[in-house]
Amino acid sequence: AVRLAPVAVALGAMTLVLLAAGELSRGTPAGIPDAGAAVAWAVAAGRLLAQVCAVLTVGSVLVPVLLDPGDPRGDATRRAAAGWAAAWAVCSACVSVLTVWHVTAVPPGRMPSGTLPTTVWALPPARALLLVTLLATLAALSAVVGAMARSARSAR
Repeated sequence: AVRLAPVAVALGAMTLVLLAAGELSRGTPAGIPDAGAAVAWAVAAGRLLAQVCAVLTVGSVLVPVLLDPGDPRGDATRRAAAGWAAAWAVCSACVSVLTVWHVTAVPPGRMPSGTLPTTVWALPPARALLLVTLLATLAALSAVVGAMARSARSAR
């Protein structure tokens, strides 16, 4: 079960960080189209979440290297790496789509159907986020396979 207090604290901290960094206070200059404040907030929040998940993925991969090989905490952090990498992949995929809406200044419901995949591929920032999604997915899969192989070896 997810405890709501840590989630609320994390969301509040994330909002404060975004406000302090000036990510959310920038307005759109007059005459320039905009996809809306919700898209701007979502892009900033998604980028922050993706970066936090990336840091936690790398940390979860490196901690077992620093621990004693027989330490049971290493197995737990390897399993955590798979979860963080999966979250990183999901966040990156979402930010890729949000980036398209933000860059093209087309709100989510107004983009013509069928154009999103080609637009994601046509925009370099969105395409780079797709590559990050692929790499994070591979990291998650390799962490799962590695954890399964390690547990199979220890069961023998």
